[in-house]
Amino acid sequence: MSNSIITNNINHYIIRVGDGTNFRNCTSKYPIWGFVPQHKKKIQNEFKKGDILWFLTNKKNGDKIIGMAEYQSYYDRNDEQLIYVNTYSNEELNWEGNNNWAIQIQLINL
Repeated sequence: MSNSIITNNINHYIIRVGDGTNFRNCTSKYPIWGFVPQHKKKIQNEFKKGDILWFLTNKKNGDKIIGMAEYQSYYDRNDEQLIYVNTYSNEELNWEGNNNWAIQIQLINL
């Protein structure tokens, strides 16, 4: 998922975003990024408000940083069973594929 570096009590995380398509699709409309549920504990236990996230494409797509932002909070789509209040569907976020990106992090200063 990510590596981290600590500077002045702010963690910096590098997050792989595949080819970057879904990152560009959703962040053009919403300051959000999604993770599969297996990453919830790491986000819950390690990410702090104000941490810096660096978004990196995979090697096949240049290994390039395509964005950075401050972490604000996360929401679990599975906690919103009846209606989505704090999260969005894959379709609303223009994400390709049908992966379960249920853990959605809120970003600022993207």
